[in-house]
Amino acid sequence: MLRTFKFAILLAFMFSSTFLKAEGIELLFKSEKPHQVTILESGLAAFQKRLDLIEQAQSSIDLEYFIYNDDRAGKILSQALARAAKRGVKVRLILDNFMVARTISAFLAQEFVDLGMDVRFYNTSPLIILWKSQYRNHRKTFLVDRKKIILGGRNIGDEYFDLSHEYNFVDRDMLVEGEIVNDIAKTFDMIWDSPLSENLRRPKRPEWSDLKYKRASRTQRQKL
Repeated sequence: MLRTFKFAILLAFMFSSTFLKAEGIELLFKSEKPHQVTILESGLAAFQKRLDLIEQAQSSIDLEYFIYNDDRAGKILSQALARAAKRGVKVRLILDNFMVARTISAFLAQEFVDLGMDVRFYNTSPLIILWKSQYRNHRKTFLVDRKKIILGGRNIGDEYFDLSHEYNFVDRDMLVEGEIVNDIAKTFDMIWDSPLSENLRRPKRPEWSDLKYKRASRTQRQKL
């Protein structure tokens, strides 16, 4: 389904104003020019569209998600991103640290980096610091070549794309093409450059001489 929209309302659809202002984003998404908008109703169709866009990407792919599971959908998408990075496409991922901590660890993120992708985690504050840890990034952005973008309610996981055998969410998102996409892309850059977006590196490989990794006597344990 293709429609022409005036996009002053798009800001409310995509992001909370509180989040944008906190990050210093004061952009107003407004354009009088016609845009192409494809409504993605079907979960399977929405997933296939993402894979098609990755395959078609020429220069860049920028993803920003609250949830990114390591299930079938996550693995297929990650493999497609790795292939894109291998052929020279710049791939960047921003993932909310709280929600992906159990699925995309620093170890797995390093594997992404080794495959040519760049990964940053949003807000790594410990949960015990409540006033900081509850500040989360719920944005769901799938941006390709800064010309096409998928926005909406779907995160990355089987249950968002009708792939789960247990339950599936009734969700919707849309593919937007047009002038306004470049303005939206600027907000991705701002979050990417935010002090709250960090590169996490996996711990170094233990050395054979590291005493804390060996069985120790009582005397040795007292020295640790």
